[in-house]
Amino acid sequence: MDHRQAASVEEATGSGGFGDDAIRTAGRRLLAVIMIVGPLTQVAAFLVLPWIGSDDYVSAVRASADTYPNYAWLGLAGALTLAPATIGVGLAVSRTRPGWALAGLILTVPGLLNPDGNPDDLIYAANSADVPADTTRTMLDQLAALPAFGPVGFYAFAVAFALGGVVLGIGIIRSDAAPRWAGAALLVAGLLGLAASFIDLGLVVSAGIWTLVLVSFTGCAIRTAHAGHPS
Repeated sequence: MDHRQAASVEEATGSGGFGDDAIRTAGRRLLAVIMIVGPLTQVAAFLVLPWIGSDDYVSAVRASADTYPNYAWLGLAGALTLAPATIGVGLAVSRTRPGWALAGLILTVPGLLNPDGNPDDLIYAANSADVPADTTRTMLDQLAALPAFGPVGFYAFAVAFALGGVVLGIGIIRSDAAPRWAGAALLVAGLLGLAASFIDLGLVVSAGIWTLVLVSFTGCAIRTAHAGHPS
């Protein structure tokens, strides 16, 4: 490569040329995919996990022990994508409404980092170790009794997450991050989530909440994938 070729490559990749454009476009499209996959994992959970909605949750998970390792991949996919997906929505809102985006992300993202793990994994592991079902239920009760896991964790994560959905929904409506219906869907999902934090609204409503989140995030993802360069 002579000096003229080297100069052209440097111009294309090192100073906002073709290289940066390609990376920026690929990054936007990858983020758009993640923004859809994140909430889609939660909708899929309601459709495919046989223990969702069971009156005896522990027994239902134990009954699916043979196939649980396959279902666990769905949980991993959700854990890896939900927080980045929400951050993607926040980034879209921040282009014109940075305050709403910052407030929404502060509320939503911590609750998506899943610091308490997945209780389903605990049930599966206990079953694999031949721990009786009653003992497993006692273990889960003791876990819920931990102040950081129980009441404090509940308000810090579940309620804050739902409230963050309301804030981001308003932010979408007030910005050009996505069509207004996307913001309305997230706003309604957040309000229902707040109600569901204190009242048992049932399995159908819970699935509907995540469906609304999926609709909203998809609207933001489409806009993100086709967004122009930031000014």
